[in-house]
Amino acid sequence: MTILRSFSIKARIALLALLPTLLALLFALQQLYGGIQLRQQMAQLGTAISYIQQLAPVLDALESEQHAVTVYVDMAEGDALAQARQTMLTERDAASSALQQFESFLQQHAAELQPAIISESDMRQLHKRMGQLAVVRRVADSHRDHADDFKAEYDNNTVWPKVDIGRIRQDLLKSISLVLLPTASDQQLGRTANAYYLLLQAQSASALLHSAITEATQQKVSPYAFGQMMQNRALEEAYRALFVEYAPASLRDAYADTLLKDGLLDRTTRVYWDVFDLFKSLETTPLQLSSGEPWPPLSNAVRQAYQSLGRSALDELVTLKEQKMAEAASQVLHTALILAGLLLVMSGIAVLVVRSISQPLEASVRLFNQLAASKEMGLRL
Repeated sequence: MTILRSFSIKARIALLALLPTLLALLFALQQLYGGIQLRQQMAQLGTAISYIQQLAPVLDALESEQHAVTVYVDMAEGDALAQARQTMLTERDAASSALQQFESFLQQHAAELQPAIISESDMRQLHKRMGQLAVVRRVADSHRDHADDFKAEYDNNTVWPKVDIGRIRQDLLKSISLVLLPTASDQQLGRTANAYYLLLQAQSASALLHSAITEATQQKVSPYAFGQMMQNRALEEAYRALFVEYAPASLRDAYADTLLKDGLLDRTTRVYWDVFDLFKSLETTPLQLSSGEPWPPLSNAVRQAYQSLGRSALDELVTLKEQKMAEAASQVLHTALILAGLLLVMSGIAVLVVRSISQPLEASVRLFNQLAASKEMGLRL
């Protein structure tokens, strides 16, 4: 109170008029700070989506390479072996090119990715698994289904090229779950990102399921392989159901136009039950599919459908990311403009209020001073 008394009346009136302006200014600044934070969150989210965008071609290429390696390793010596090897090398070149681009992205964005999105230990493990791909390829080149020669380079494990490429792919796929955390800040983007991840998991389980069915059609089956086949069918079905639950309407339409088109999934299920029912006799009797449909073309069609649907999901995710980042930038600009306008208007109002009060007050003071000096009672304002 003592401090206020030290102010002139004019200053007190100005302070009273400026208080609403200050409160409005603080509120606007709070909104601007929230908008800037949202922009930063969207930038981090953009990096996470870019990570997924760069990894997606690697996952598709490794799946194709694994399929080619399986065909080559299982093939007996003969004229077709050279062609199978060439196909394997072609798919390998495509996977290596995709991996090179992905590793270049990791180098360029290391500061943004670590540790905000991926921890240093997870990143080291990622690089390690990508490096171990060379070991698996050397065993595949030797036309062996497994080898113990490289245990020192492969965590003291036997190398199985037909499955280990898929395992490396699965480890890369799991890294997506780490970068999905920033998407939780936006419900729409989070659901779409989770739908994409679930689709990739379904695609991975489908690839393993199809590999097991392929071996069964070649009379190469074991109780362990049979158990893996049942497990991967259950996983594929569960992940696919979750994908449909999380996916937006546009992706559900894409799902109907790819995996459900021409009854691909139903036809695959019939083949699965053929293998299931005839398991006990597979060691002595070649598998005869009840539909009479050749399995390799059907398997390849499902693989291509999954890849096509994955590209659609990724496009949806990238489009949504760009939309959200544009909205965040627009919000920051909009808030800044409102802040500037509010400050200008409230300052103008404060000046007008102060003048409307202080000018008559100053005139009154001048009048009383004149009255005291002249004793003239006829003075008017």
